[in-house]
Amino acid sequence: MAVKIVPFSSRFNGQMDCMVLRHNKDFYGGNGSIELSFPFHEDTPNFHLSLREAMDLRNAIDEAYGIQLIEGRK
Repeated sequence: MAVKIVPFSSRFNGQMDCMVLRHNKDFYGGNGSIELSFPFHEDTPNFHLSLREAMDLRNAIDEAYGIQLIEGRK
């Protein structure tokens, strides 16, 4: 099970925070799922994304970042 920790600075209080991504393998030969969690926020549920949903999220972040760069040049 692969785990990736993504640290970031909170916009609300400026303190460091993180999100954890974990690949849950499917024992039946499928692609499994990606679990997205915020370990320091006990009231936030974990999100389970299929491979397609995880790729859609990645593409959306790429597109949003690209749009931000274009807007920043004006």
